[in-house]
Amino acid sequence: MVADTMGQRRVDLAAGETALETRERALAELELLLGEREEQLKKAELAAAEKAGRAREQKRVRHELLMERRARLAHVSGTEALALRDQLVEEIVAFGARALRKRARVHDESVTRDLASVAERLLGLVVARYDGVGHLERIGQSVVIDDPATFEALADETNALSRCLANGVGCSISVDAEKRTVTALADDAAARELGRRMLRALATETCDAETLNRRIVAAKADIHREIRRAGEEAFACVNLPRAAPEILDLMGRLTFRTSHSQNQWKHSVEVARLADMLAAELGSDRIAARRGGLLHDMGKAMTHDHEGSHAILGATVARRCGETEIVANAIGAHHNDEPMATPTAFLVTAADALSGARPGARRESATQYIARIRQIHEIASRGPLVDRVDVMYAGREIRITVRPDAQDDTLHPLAQRVARALEDEVAFPGQIRVTVIRESRVSAIAR
Repeated sequence: MVADTMGQRRVDLAAGETALETRERALAELELLLGEREEQLKKAELAAAEKAGRAREQKRVRHELLMERRARLAHVSGTEALALRDQLVEEIVAFGARALRKRARVHDESVTRDLASVAERLLGLVVARYDGVGHLERIGQSVVIDDPATFEALADETNALSRCLANGVGCSISVDAEKRTVTALADDAAARELGRRMLRALATETCDAETLNRRIVAAKADIHREIRRAGEEAFACVNLPRAAPEILDLMGRLTFRTSHSQNQWKHSVEVARLADMLAAELGSDRIAARRGGLLHDMGKAMTHDHEGSHAILGATVARRCGETEIVANAIGAHHNDEPMATPTAFLVTAADALSGARPGARRESATQYIARIRQIHEIASRGPLVDRVDVMYAGREIRITVRPDAQDDTLHPLAQRVARALEDEVAFPGQIRVTVIRESRVSAIAR
């Protein structure tokens, strides 16, 4: 029994030894494999290190080459690389800007050419449609006084009748002894009309100073009513609602104001109608165009006692009386005294030019016109600095070009001197703009 047990144990021990030997061989193989893997990893690490070293070396070489090239380029050109880059960028931008300006100029010329033909057709259409007639007026301000006593009384500035007429009307009296005429002189058109009416009354019926004073008071009331009625009628003619009393008064006063024999009340109504037709053709605001056209010259009723352009005076009144900025700007900009901010301003300006330039609108002989232009040109040409004089817009603007060597501080005094000379020597309606230009020219040929 014991012998069997011992035999079995020997068998088991032999089997265990065999299993241990097998495991030892497997562990030996595994250690060999791990050794090979470790050797491979070491080789891979060495290869990676060598590759990284080569990359660092290549980067260093490239950097050295780049720095060497920059140094050589800076040495050759005398300019730093960044400055060269900026210069190149500026040249590219400048080239692109020139190309863009050229394309824009070609486009603008094309548009201007096309619009010019459209504008010409539109203006011709509006003028052809307008059915107004010429409204020239030549009001005789001089009145013949046949009665010797009345004439002598008016000629004597100390006489009660003469003082009553001058003070009551607000004008001065001019007497022509040869023609036996008396003229009422005043900057205010309404005062001139009042003086003319009083002189006509004295020419038909003699009276004393007290009676004349009562007649002046009554005539003032009549003229005031006529002014208010004319102001209301102006708005009714162009189908517009009434405006503030101050505007109605100014519009009514234009009844007695003329420019180149063109009655300014009728001219204003005409401009309103022309502006309305232009606005209708272009699909613009017709009410604003009519209102701006009607009121554009109301400042002319203020120029006798206010400084400044009638356009600016009228625009100031319009803004103060609650007119829209579109209308006010059309009034103030129709002679370029302020920038044109809306299409309505352009329409009113065009309508104003049409009304003054259309055939039969104004009366001035060719001889008188040429003489006036020559006189203006002669006055503007005075002085050693003047190189060229251009009289533009029928004498409403003068452009004086001076020599290039003229100093800047001489330009403004020259403009002022010419303006004062024109005021003293030339009779003209409205105003004349004097512009002095010192020109510098540089030429280049585009191929």
